[in-house]
Amino acid sequence: YLAEGGFMVSLQNGINEGTIAGVVGRDRTVGCIASSISVSMWEPGAVRRNVKLGGKEHVVFRAGELDGSVTPRVEKVSEILASVDSSKVTTTLMGERWSKLIVNCMRNPISAASGMASNACDTDDHIRRLGIRIGAEAVQVAMAEGHPLEKLLGMPPEQVLAAGQGDAAALADCDKSLLDGRAKRSDQQRPSMAQDMVKGRPTEIDYLNGFVVATAKAHGIAVPANEGIVAVIKRIEAGEIEPSPEALAGI
Repeated sequence: YLAEGGFMVSLQNGINEGTIAGVVGRDRTVGCIASSISVSMWEPGAVRRNVKLGGKEHVVFRAGELDGSVTPRVEKVSEILASVDSSKVTTTLMGERWSKLIVNCMRNPISAASGMASNACDTDDHIRRLGIRIGAEAVQVAMAEGHPLEKLLGMPPEQVLAAGQGDAAALADCDKSLLDGRAKRSDQQRPSMAQDMVKGRPTEIDYLNGFVVATAKAHGIAVPANEGIVAVIKRIEAGEIEPSPEALAGI
């Protein structure tokens, strides 16, 4: 039902361009990342932005073609989104996608499973470092896929990988970045998965950490932290346990 010359733009979390292209065609599929936009909607029509505008300091929207080319249509998408916040055309869509996926994997499920807002998660040593380990595993998988990564919450991906693998200096740097990052957001901010958990909706765990687990298997990479968080979220969704910090104690 697309008009001639029409195309689909995915702004969803996860990596969905392949699925969309399978329905409408690769030539009618465009991707776009919303980086650190941090919004919530607790009642119909009331959208709250939990961080300041990205502006020149941080480009929020990154629109791109699957093949990395710069085309009039992605330039138009970027132009439209610039009315909301900073925007650009990216020539490395899949690298941007994986970078956003890794951040989502680090942030969304620990908040959803613990029942805590993001800043509270970062304040808790175990939960913060669990997020780092989850991110390090996902970085390893992305690198195996061959995608160039952007910074992750301001941290070089190599630093996150080293921190998750036990490098004390890298871990200290990641700790500092995450602790300092609390000042940039509201104490009430919860990522999308945590919002869904509060609302009693199915979560996107299969398309975030579950996707990392599935891709890791194809490369023979062990990702126990991601497997662990997927299992915990599934138990909560099944009603076996309630969200709490204790739910994460065994990962």
